[in-house]
Amino acid sequence: MKRFKQYRPRDINLNIGISSQSGTLDYYDFDEHAYNTTDKDRAQFCIDNEYSKLKGVISIKVVTMKRVLDKHAKGARSIL
Repeated sequence: MKRFKQYRPRDINLNIGISSQSGTLDYYDFDEHAYNTTDKDRAQFCIDNEYSKLKGVISIKVVTMKRVLDKHAKGARSIL
């Protein structure tokens, strides 16, 4: 987020996840970032098949896309 704010100061950058419901989700953080996920079964599959090492599980805030757009893009004709 620090670099986003530094290099794109006029943008709206949100350090949250998007989901069908607001709340929290477990975020499975792997050494190989391509395997990062909030899907527990997918994370276990990656672990079982030794695709990448799990660094940790982080509880992240999630909100709906509608909530984000209502708050930050209400009335916008386009989103760039």
